Amino acid sequence: MSDAEQEDGGARESRRVTKLIEGVTALAQPIAASFGCEVDRVEFRPGPQRGILRVYIDKPGGVVIEDCSRVSRQLSAELDVNDFIAAAYDLEVSSPGLDRPLVGEADFRKFAGRAASVTCRKAVPGVGSKVAGVLRGVEGEDVLLETKDGMVRRIPLEMVAKARLEPEI
Repeated sequence: MSDAEQEDGGARESRRVTKLIEGVTALAQPIAASFGCEVDRVEFRPGPQRGILRVYIDKPGGVVIEDCSRVSRQLSAELDVNDFIAAAYDLEVSSPGLDRPLVGEADFRKFAGRAASVTCRKAVPGVGSKVAGVLRGVEGEDVLLETKDGMVRRIPLEMVAKARLEPEI
């Protein structure tokens, strides 16, 4: 198989997974809402024998095991009826966790006022490549993060490689 054929196959697989995630998200949202939760994100990892479908749910005050169990039971039944995934897979429904990843502008806005850490794709002038502080939201195309020294650092959204909330215990 040529490199071009492998690339094309990889792109096709990526589109298939994206479509699957969109379909599962659309199916999971009303189920989660019926239990007072929202779908935070959906991930699918194909595997050689079994894939893993992860659905992260959240609600104000956080989710408990029973929330995950209820959503899992109902979603599993709906996935079986709708036959979304042809291959064998395991369904996992869980909370995004105390150190939840921040993905996209909406998360940076939603969690303004919370402690977070941001890792940049490369060093940002005046910031560096890793910075922690309190999220102050988004302004234009920049994430605003107030560091311990009281300075508000501007990090271009396109430079964010990874961001997580810092657990508040």
